[in-house]
Amino acid sequence: MQQSLRAVNDGPPLAAETLAGLSARFERGQSVAGVSGLGLSIMQEIADGAQAMLELHSPAQGRSDGVEAVFQLPRLVQAD
Repeated sequence: MQQSLRAVNDGPPLAAETLAGLSARFERGQSVAGVSGLGLSIMQEIADGAQAMLELHSPAQGRSDGVEAVFQLPRLVQAD
């Protein structure tokens, strides 16, 4: 079984070109919040280092709004 962590917000859906750039440093959507735009780039670096995968969806899966970030951990191989 593959393990994953999900985070979903309830904002408006983002255009594909905006979503594609969100994991770059200092990139943000059209939020008016006073944030720096580093969170998803840090998550992408962690995913790369852990051989994991970060997927972004908008709208969020099963919804008509929101942005969803899915951090999928690699499958662990159990020793015999």
